[in-house]
Amino acid sequence: MKCIKDKNGSAFIVVIISMAVLLILATTIASIATSNFEMSHAERRYQAAYYVAEAGIRHQIEHMRLRMEELHRSGGHTSAGTFFTSFNAQVAATPLILQNLGNDTARADISMTLIPTIGNPRTYTFTSSATVGNVTRSIEGGVTIEWALMQAPPVFFERALFVGTRLKMKNHSIINGGLVTNATAKDSIELDNHADIIGGVILGPGASSATIEQNGQIPSSEISFSQSIRQTPDIVFPTNLTPRDSIELDNNQTLTINQSGSYNHIELSNHSQLTFDLRGGDLLIRINGNLELDNGADIITIGAGRIYLFVEGTVELSNHTTINDGRSPDHFIMFVGSDIELDNHARISGGIYAPDARLEMRNDSSITGSALVREAEMDNHSSLTYLDNHRISTVGLNQFLEPIPGFVPPERMFIINPWREP
Repeated sequence: MKCIKDKNGSAFIVVIISMAVLLILATTIASIATSNFEMSHAERRYQAAYYVAEAGIRHQIEHMRLRMEELHRSGGHTSAGTFFTSFNAQVAATPLILQNLGNDTARADISMTLIPTIGNPRTYTFTSSATVGNVTRSIEGGVTIEWALMQAPPVFFERALFVGTRLKMKNHSIINGGLVTNATAKDSIELDNHADIIGGVILGPGASSATIEQNGQIPSSEISFSQSIRQTPDIVFPTNLTPRDSIELDNNQTLTINQSGSYNHIELSNHSQLTFDLRGGDLLIRINGNLELDNGADIITIGAGRIYLFVEGTVELSNHTTINDGRSPDHFIMFVGSDIELDNHARISGGIYAPDARLEMRNDSSITGSALVREAEMDNHSSLTYLDNHRISTVGLNQFLEPIPGFVPPERMFIINPWREP
């Protein structure tokens, strides 16, 4: 009987010891789990604090960009000093507060520094300090802002035709894609005998309805007025191109060019053909004299690149001649220093920039794309057509123009500087 009691007492002790061990194990596991949870939560807060601070940087940058654009649009600032005085009055964005981060509410506050306090452009540096729970992290960022008198940017192929001073259209000639002009004088734009402009007319500042002489083809609702003179800076003709022999092709002769170069003149006649091969990339071609095509001669392009053709003299196309015919106008950009003449079914597909030129189009001649000239005359079924589905890209064209005094390209007005964690 005593032996049985001793065995029961031993079993009880074993049970107690086992329960104690299990309790210790459970406590240890719970402690480890709690520790891991706290570590995981702290790491989540640590990472969240960085991203909230970065969101604060982006919030501040967007606030400054919108403020700059608002002040530029409102005008009234005649110097960098007055502009930045107004800008600095509301330069700091409101704190950024984010909800729904678990049980945490995140906040990003901005502190600003202006370096220097005078001058143009000006660099602003700022620190975004973000707090999530008990974790705080900071990121330093900045922007550089340049002020300029608000002038219209260079005109680049925004309508079918831009004329600086005068346009005369007659005998069923047509512009399909709109007209822009700086003209203001009475009868600067003249339409006669079923000539028509489709797509609206934008007149220069100070113009009136008397600027257009017409027989009612253009509804008054399609006539508007610009707030500023469109800028047409001079052409920068490329230098350091490899000099090459002049090109004279006749009687079905052909020639292919796949390298940039400079030529004294190019003359094509009698169904000859000059090909610019753009499969290897863009080409720059300079003609120091004239470009002349006659009697079925053609200039064609192949490949996905673009040809920049610079003609210092005149351009003359006549008698069923073509340039880039049937292809997108974006493949062919021509800068011309003198006058342009198209006659008798001559056709061009491309962009033409010639701010000092007179453009004359007669007898079913046509341009598909866009042209900018000083003045133009269109007669006898000639046409200019601007295709929405074949718009001409203006990227990279500023490099071929003289700078406009007081004009700052948009890409230079607001520069975002790199940000980092200190």
